[in-house]
Amino acid sequence: MRASRAGLTLLVAVAAVAITSCGGDEPNTPPAADRSATATATASAEAGLTPVLIKTHITFRETPVGEVLGGSFIGDAAFCPGGRFRDRFDRGTVFKTFRCRNGRLTISFNPRGPIQSGSWKVESGNGRFEGLRGHGWMVVRPQEGAPPEGRETFTGTVGG
Repeated sequence: MRASRAGLTLLVAVAAVAITSCGGDEPNTPPAADRSATATATASAEAGLTPVLIKTHITFRETPVGEVLGGSFIGDAAFCPGGRFRDRFDRGTVFKTFRCRNGRLTISFNPRGPIQSGSWKVESGNGRFEGLRGHGWMVVRPQEGAPPEGRETFTGTVGG
């Protein structure tokens, strides 16, 4: 299991570098502190935190909704297969609640820029996600369509 976790840590680190290496001074570029995602992911895994990668498809309506895509995981386990989510806004903060078969997880973030990005953190969870804490970086990539759609990617670490 340790080799598998090391592989997942490397995957999250590579994904984080791919996300953070696109750009320079563009609005969606993470602050300098977030550019060390590889080191942070590796150090977090060593500190007992688990890598997370969540990919979603979002439809932007009055209340944005969407689904969790395959390839999403927390540690060694798939994250929320077949799960759905709904966004709620409060004073510029997005609260995204994932509804999964084995519990609910709510995270929050404040996206900014034309290709929206920002840091995220765990707000609450129940079921499998009860007591979970963590944080990371997220990016939304818009897609053409009516209603507007996009793909979100959340990388980071969690623990409980």
